[in-house]
Amino acid sequence: MGKFLTSSALVTPVSGDAQLKKPFRLVYKWQKRRSGDLLMLAHPLHVKLLSYKNGGDVTVLNDLKYKSVDGDLVGVVGSSWVLETDPVPVTWHSTRGIKEESYAEIVSALSKDVKELNFFCNNNKFILFLWEACW
Repeated sequence: MGKFLTSSALVTPVSGDAQLKKPFRLVYKWQKRRSGDLLMLAHPLHVKLLSYKNGGDVTVLNDLKYKSVDGDLVGVVGSSWVLETDPVPVTWHSTRGIKEESYAEIVSALSKDVKELNFFCNNNKFILFLWEACW
């Protein structure tokens, strides 16, 4: 850690760029003033998402921490960070289906919801009000 503190002492970021070229992947690149290793503090979520494959060239200094309201910020050396997360499947239906014994409960809940809605017609346009949301 000492070598990074020495080589990073005068290196400062002057601008940055964030690129979203692939799904679930974000690349941060910083331009820096002076040559040397850029040492910055990373948010706990960023540390979890840092990728060491596919172009991620960083060194995480787990012993260098700074307490913040969001948790411990951790030292990261590198002027380009690759943050990746696992894909999250998004569907409009249940991925496991609905059990037949749940049908009656679902129909009952939907019927109750529809009864609580208030519709009125204005110039042939239907307008829906959710009274609870208005009060």
